[in-house]
Amino acid sequence: MDVVSSSEIINMNPVPQPRRIINEFKVNIIDAKGCLESTTLNKNSIVKLTHLNSRDIRVHLPNQPPGLFIGDHCIVINIFYVKVIIMYDRIIIYDLDDNPQMQALTNQIKERTSKELKEAGIPYEFFMFEMIFADICQSIQQQYQNLKGNCEPLLHDLLNFPTQKKSRELLPIKNDLKKLEVAVKNIYDSLDDLLENSDDMKNMYLTNKRSKLKNSEDQDHSEVEDLLETYYFEISKVLDKLNIMENNINETDDTVLMMLDISRNRIMISDMWINFLTLVISFGTYVAGLFGMNLKNHHEQDQYTMIIVSSVLSAFILIASVGFYFRVKNVKV
Repeated sequence: MDVVSSSEIINMNPVPQPRRIINEFKVNIIDAKGCLESTTLNKNSIVKLTHLNSRDIRVHLPNQPPGLFIGDHCIVINIFYVKVIIMYDRIIIYDLDDNPQMQALTNQIKERTSKELKEAGIPYEFFMFEMIFADICQSIQQQYQNLKGNCEPLLHDLLNFPTQKKSRELLPIKNDLKKLEVAVKNIYDSLDDLLENSDDMKNMYLTNKRSKLKNSEDQDHSEVEDLLETYYFEISKVLDKLNIMENNINETDDTVLMMLDISRNRIMISDMWINFLTLVISFGTYVAGLFGMNLKNHHEQDQYTMIIVSSVLSAFILIASVGFYFRVKNVKV
């Protein structure tokens, strides 16, 4: 018998490799003049540049929920494809997966910053924040319109001609709707928390803090509050539309189930009628079989036997049918 050595056993069962930790990020940096610099920064460089804690940078890692964080020297946004850090004079844009929407937004930021920032008359951080959230709201609206365009015709068809195939086609739409609703709800909650926190709104004035124009305790945050409320109500409207769409889908599901129950009840009642008629006919056949046997029953020559038996059977069938009808006529279908 062959003996397996311990080294062979180790080779047969290799130790699983630890998960690779992302420590370097491909980023695009756009300054207040609209100049773009593509580079790679490690976590320590980002921490030193933004004065953030390492845990605050984790929101930009893949598969992290949407979030909005206000630091002492920057604004961190992680919403859908947007993963950025806004500072008083530059914006750090993560380019993790070459997302075309993020590339389009990067080009838009570069172009509009060089042309419109000076004329806008607002701090750099607010100009970036407004541009980013306008793009996010546009993306959410587009996703909602796509879901609506796919959902409404399918719901209409389901109500008119419910089939199992159409129900299966509705399932991925419901899943996409739920994912979008959860993401939009997270954005809504983040903006709501920010509007409830005066200190965070004051900290968003990065340019004033940098130039020390005003004491942070005396900073009036009405400008940033108006900016946040604009997108807060915009997100709220979309969230309401998503809730309405979800309710429409649930109501359609309930209606289709009710229609299927009605059809099932009708089939059951039809089956009951068929069984009843089969039983009645079987009884008549049984009586006819008794008289059809080659046995003497002393009624062969009676001229009234046929009339009496036929009348009794007909009366029985009529009474049984009427009784069965009144028995099942109140059954809800």
